[in-house]
Amino acid sequence: MLKSILYIGLASVAAVIALFSPITGAIACVEAYLFNPKAIQMQDWGFRYQLWTSVAFLAGILIKRPKPVAKVGSEGAVVWLTWIFVLMCLLSSFWALSSPGEALDAASDMIKTMVVATAFIWAIRSEADLSTFITACLVGVLHAAFLHTFGVRLGFVAALADRDEGVLLEGQSQVMVLFIPLLV
Repeated sequence: MLKSILYIGLASVAAVIALFSPITGAIACVEAYLFNPKAIQMQDWGFRYQLWTSVAFLAGILIKRPKPVAKVGSEGAVVWLTWIFVLMCLLSSFWALSSPGEALDAASDMIKTMVVATAFIWAIRSEADLSTFITACLVGVLHAAFLHTFGVRLGFVAALADRDEGVLLEGQSQVMVLFIPLLV
């Protein structure tokens, strides 16, 4: 019960603060993913951590309307090309032969991820914001690594999430390999 109160309380507080601080909303979105409270054995009454933190983050972006920092190089083209790729994935899912429904679900997940990732560009306004964001990512990675390593022994996660599955939504090793270089 205490775990439920802790995780739901943290997510709720982060969602409220995200309405007023876009960088806090970006951090809340990343932490909702990296902390992945759904992997922890607790009663959370179906609370959807990622959904509510993402909605609060996007609402905070719409409320505060932060102006993006000046573009450097061709980063604007990279964002546009990534959006074109995502839209091509969406369109190609309509004529998928084996499982169009599954392809459409994957494409819609990619679109939701791209919306939040694009909003990150507007939320991170300075070097200090980026430093805070990266530090929060590292805290989330350490939490995931701790749960992956000790979670079963401490009774926090199911035995299935021990070494094989991991405690993250995607494969543990694929996500961790993105963040391990940040520790150097």
